[in-house]
Amino acid sequence: MNATKWVYRNGRTGQTIELDERSVRFDHLDNWLLIASPPQPEGAPPVQVATKPLRPADNASKPQWVTYAIARGIAEADALSLSKPALIEECNNIDAEDGDGAH
Repeated sequence: MNATKWVYRNGRTGQTIELDERSVRFDHLDNWLLIASPPQPEGAPPVQVATKPLRPADNASKPQWVTYAIARGIAEADALSLSKPALIEECNNIDAEDGDGAH
């Protein structure tokens, strides 16, 4: 990632984009997360950067679930090898352990 760019990641698709300026539009869309920002001048308020990905809806595609599972700590090979229902179950277990589970 470029330390001089504003970096956003789509929580549903995993797409990452780098911008020269902060995007008010992406800041207000719930599926885009700010994951990195350029250094701020001394005395400027800190920029909030997302630390956890957005959980996909249960009816989201398997690739969206794979992206989420990887972000939550499941190895890519494991995430790809699981069926979508098994992947959702694993993610639910991780979310429940972290106290993040909506399920």
